[in-house]
Amino acid sequence: MDKQAAAERNRREMVIKAEGEKRAQELKSEGIKIKLRNESEGELIKTKNEAEARKQQYILEGEGEAKAIRLKAEAFAESIRVVAHSLGEEQGQDAAQLQVAKDYIGMYGLMGSQSHTMVFSERPGDVNALFAQAALALQAAGKSSVSGSAPSPVSVVPTPGYNGERGFGGGIGGGKPRVGPGEGASES
Repeated sequence: MDKQAAAERNRREMVIKAEGEKRAQELKSEGIKIKLRNESEGELIKTKNEAEARKQQYILEGEGEAKAIRLKAEAFAESIRVVAHSLGEEQGQDAAQLQVAKDYIGMYGLMGSQSHTMVFSERPGDVNALFAQAALALQAAGKSSVSGSAPSPVSVVPTPGYNGERGFGGGIGGGKPRVGPGEGASES
């Protein structure tokens, strides 16, 4: 009987030990499961927070850009009001003519940097004629760049009303051709 009791005790100890190991494995597995769930939820919260931060950043940047555009538009409108008011004053027309002259000189600088042709007018005070000549020159420069050919080193750009003759022929622009470098510089 002693042997039977010892064997029964041994069997019970083994069952208790196996149940303990089984329970330990279950708890360990449950712990890993909880850990993974917590990590996953943490990543989800992190991703949501990052997305919300980006969204807020875009909103704030958009609001800033909109405010900047509004301020620029208001400043531009105010500058137009100031110019309009100034044109009505005593020296306003003189100031406007000075600004047109500055723009005219700048336009010649631009044309000279983009083309070998320079256009000069015998009537620099005639703003309409100046702009017509500039448009013709820029149009000619645009056509040569579209076709892929370089502008010719010497070009003649007539004023509106040019009749094809050298000298002072008839017509609106006086008929005098505008001559590029190297051609007709000494002719009158």
